[in-house]
Formats: sequence, C-alpha cells, structure tokens
Amino acid sequence: MGNRTSTTPSVWSRGVIAALAVVVVLLPIIGLKLIGDDPEEVATTGTVTLTSGHRLLFLTARHVATMPLDSNGMATVAELECDRVYAAAGTGLCLRKASAVAWSATLLDRNLGPQGAYPVDGTPSLAQLSPSGRMAAWTSFVTGTSYARNPATQTTVLDTKGGAVSYPVEYAATIEGRPVKAKPSERQVWGVTFADDNRFYATLLVDGERWLVAGDIGQRTLRAIARNVALPSLSPDGTRIAFLRATDDDPGKGWRLCVLRLDNRRVIAMADSRSIEDQAIWLDDRTLAYTARSDNGSPSIWTVPANGGGRPSLLRDNAESPAVL
Repeated sequence: MGNRTSTTPSVWSRGVIAALAVVVVLLPIIGLKLIGDDPEEVATTGTVTLTSGHRLLFLTARHVATMPLDSNGMATVAELECDRVYAAAGTGLCLRKASAVAWSATLLDRNLGPQGAYPVDGTPSLAQLSPSGRMAAWTSFVTGTSYARNPATQTTVLDTKGGAVSYPVEYAATIEGRPVKAKPSERQVWGVTFADDNRFYATLLVDGERWLVAGDIGQRTLRAIARNVALPSLSPDGTRIAFLRATDDDPGKGWRLCVLRLDNRRVIAMADSRSIEDQAIWLDDRTLAYTARSDNGSPSIWTVPANGGGRPSLLRDNAESPAVL
C-alpha cells in the first residue's frame, strides 16, 4: 500500500475545519457568550428591558442582565454597567461610576435609557425602589466597605416625580416611645425597603445598637420596632421582614439571614448558616434570594425557603444584585 502519510487534509478534516470556521464567524453575530460548560454560565448579549415578567434582574461582571426564573439559566446581558441595580414597575436604578473618583445614581426607563442622574456620596452599596417605581433610595459607604466594621453610611430617598430629596438619618426618631436625642451625625440609617410611596423600613444605628425602624417620608419620622436588625426586606404580602441578624449581637462574628413576622415579632433563622452581607429580596412570598461571596470574593445568587426549612440552592453563578421584575 505504501506510506499513506500526507500533508493534504482529508475530506473529513477539511469539513471539520470549515465547520469550525463557520462557528467562529457566527459567534459574534448571534451574540453567544460561552463562559463554561455549565448551562448557568451561558449568556446571550442582547436587548434587556425592565418590563414586568417572571424574570430576575441582576449584574454579571457589572453588566445588567435578566433571565427567566422558570428557565434553565439562560440570561440576556446588556452593555450597561452598574455597581448596583434595582427595578420596579418599569423604572430602573443604576448606581455606577460617574468619573474616576465619583459615583452617581442613574434612573432608567424600561429600555435602560438614562432619565436623570444624582450624585452618590461614597461607594455605592444598596439600591431600592418603591413598588410603583416612584420612590428611590440608595445607600453608600462614606467610609469603610463592610457593614461588619462600623462604616459610615449615607442613605438618600428621592421622589423621582417631584424631585424632592431627603435623608432618613435626619428624621425624628423614637425608640420604645422615647425620642432619640443623638444628633444625625451620631447615628446612621441604611437598607431602605419600601412598603409604598410613603412608608418604608430601614436599619437605624444609634449608641452602638441596630434597630428595625418604620419610616414615614411625609412625616419625616422613624419608629423603632425590633433590635439587632440589619438590611431589612419587606415581603410582597407585607407581613414579614427578611433581614440580617448579627451573631451574638456582634457583627464581627458574622450575619445570619432571618425572617421576622411583623405581627408577633417571631424570628426564624434561614437554612443558610453562612455569614451573608447583602440585602435579600423576595422572589415570591415563599422564597428569598441573596448574594453570597466565595472566599475569593466571587459573587453568586442563592435562594432559600423563607420558612426556615429546606436548604440553600444556587440560582446563578457569577452574579449579584438580584431584583425581581
């Protein structure tokens, strides 16, 4: 038969090479971004909107993205970059770099178009909107980058229609019926979660203690409800608060995700025993979602039943800042 070694490609190999070439050419066209073999690591670049639907809004590598909650993890990723994102009723809130040394809170329309920007004092941490999308709130670290290390924070509340801005730390506060005498500079408020366009819940730090407070924007008041509550999140039915509780009342020992019933003040610890330092969201009245970070700081979004049972479940890897559309 002789030596069959040849430098000329066979018909089969030429076909494979041609097929691979077609794939390489088509990938940029269809926008397929292959990050890994895991289906949850596959994303499609395309148009992201904030229209209502059973979808999750989140950030991946700082890019705004969405995915259907009933899908196998396929996500659509937009070009817009944010450090924190939230959306409600077709309105978005994007906290992002405005310059090399400054951040801004940018309001977005349902197509992610900017609708106005407001300066953010410090490094962005939290973003929230009322259910109607009218009221916006954001928290930033003026000093520090962790709620466990006694940072200085700044929280701003904005009426997106009227343009009025207020700072809850300046509201008149009461604890157990007694006025808080500490000056605004001696207390902090962070982690707003809205009940409607006037009422909200947040964390008040004063005299070294963290309190869950009910806020009234019109009256400019804060009323303490429970101790050792940080980063509250109101359930869709308005009956419960998901929050972080400092272990042994010491933030240095970590934070446990819990749920507080507002009617009887009963507290239930969630099944995830890791220390979480993110404001959870409610996917529905039964399920919480939140960002957890690995030892190297990589974020991922997890879910857990809100009744204290079950176990944590990975919803999306390489993702953070979840919100439900």
